[in-house]
Amino acid sequence: ILGYLDDLLIVPLGLLLVIRMLPPEVISDSREKANALISRPKSYAAAIFIVVLVLQLLILSRIQSGLNSEYKKCRGLHKKTGLQFATKKV
Repeated sequence: ILGYLDDLLIVPLGLLLVIRMLPPEVISDSREKANALISRPKSYAAAIFIVVLVLQLLILSRIQSGLNSEYKKCRGLHKKTGLQFATKKV
């Protein structure tokens, strides 16, 4: 209960107190800097690259987990049937 109380009351009240204690010059300067950052040009090519990279990693991890499960199924079948895989002795 104290964690919810903290999240709902103490944190917002603390933020409100900090904002009220800041000098107006600091707030206006920070707003100017934020507006300058927002108006920067955006790189859609970089965004597309990152999305494609993340999707590829997700697909590869899914393929890898599928291969692992198939390998485990083969090992389980091997143990149940008593069959042995041919191994090459060196």
